Amino acid sequence: MKRIGIIVIVLCVFLPFLFLNPVSLFVTMYGGALVSEKLYLCNPKTYTVVGETLALYCQSYELLRSHGDGTVQVHSDCVTLHGAWLPKGLSGVGTIQPNGASIGMGGVFHDYGYEFSLDTKASTVLTNVWQLYYSAGKGKSKTDRHLLTIHLDSVRQLSADDLRLMKASE
Repeated sequence: MKRIGIIVIVLCVFLPFLFLNPVSLFVTMYGGALVSEKLYLCNPKTYTVVGETLALYCQSYELLRSHGDGTVQVHSDCVTLHGAWLPKGLSGVGTIQPNGASIGMGGVFHDYGYEFSLDTKASTVLTNVWQLYYSAGKGKSKTDRHLLTIHLDSVRQLSADDLRLMKASE
């Protein structure tokens, strides 16, 4: 009986308010999408691929700079990537530098994505050690959650053939 009373209250009070107030409807729908997106981004199957891809991109920075076009944009201090260049299932903008990268998603209400950096203290001449974080929020409310440490041979890079394949899949 108690359960029926709660259901009636929700149906009679909460739902009409939700549909009469477009802002509440938007926040409710957007919030659910954010939770779903966060679960996807923090899934080990997803972030392992992201980390490995970003490590290769950072170590191939000069090669990426030399192949700028519509979806690979070269700037004075970084390379930005869009579309097929991002790991499968991700939308947003990737920013690549020799010592780190980020993939930013979200927008006006909530920024989130990945932050990726070279761990210079743990790296050696033969192996680069990279750290991947899930990042959410802005300014003082920004939080980072460590997801993965990647060890990659320091000489490993994308090849020119890899770049051609990526461009063909755009």
